[in-house]
Amino acid sequence: MGKRLPYKGVLKRKGEPDLRIYQCLECPGCQRKPECTRAEYRTIRLDPREYLMQAMRIRLATQEGKRTYGKRKDIVEPIFGDMKYNRNMGGILLRGKIKAKGEFLIMCIAHHLKKIAKYLRGLGSRLKLQPEIA
Repeated sequence: MGKRLPYKGVLKRKGEPDLRIYQCLECPGCQRKPECTRAEYRTIRLDPREYLMQAMRIRLATQEGKRTYGKRKDIVEPIFGDMKYNRNMGGILLRGKIKAKGEFLIMCIAHHLKKIAKYLRGLGSRLKLQPEIA
């Protein structure tokens, strides 16, 4: 309806960027209020990273973006599925960023050791070592 939504304030969120809040002050007399909001006033909250999220949405909407991010299901997701279901690492058990990061790194090391062991088993069968003659 072309109404202005003046800046009202900031909503602080722990561990997340603060949201900027805009609120229309002309809602009580507006004819289209039932279509717009059930609250007393129409409020919009904007994340300061919105421009990044919008750019990502645009990138994902292209054919190249769909193809690139479609590879994720073949490259990344199986690793997390393996960790979660086959290794019984369903979630992070420790609290705090440093401890959680350490726990995740241990999970990654375990995954890579499994890959190295698989590679070495395959390498041993391909070499066909000659028995030592004494």
